[in-house]
Amino acid sequence: NGAASHINNRRYRRPRNVKDYKNWVTNFEKSGDWAKETKHFESIISQEDILLEELMLGLRTSDGVNIGKLKGPKWTESILKGAEKSIEQGLAVFEKGNLKLTDPEGMLLSNQVISSIFAQIDYP
Repeated sequence: NGAASHINNRRYRRPRNVKDYKNWVTNFEKSGDWAKETKHFESIISQEDILLEELMLGLRTSDGVNIGKLKGPKWTESILKGAEKSIEQGLAVFEKGNLKLTDPEGMLLSNQVISSIFAQIDYP
């Protein structure tokens, strides 16, 4: 999918193929209006998607994620339930409100751990 960023619940990405990318750069150089030139490559993302992304990316760092800051007690319970087996297997630890993957085992199996957590989260 390529690199993307989000600002104010909008995801921005650059064109994916070379021809479109060259046209995008040319148009941006002419107009100087980043917002105008990225409008075609913009999508609105939900608050839940932003939180899931923060969880997924945060778990892939050595600091982990303070899960209490993500959404509240309901999500905290779901996240911990999803991480329970990984914690038992030594793939993750929960300390001082932070959920972290162990290194190297948890990091190597991060997709498995994160998938288990996502499966427990109740989506609206």
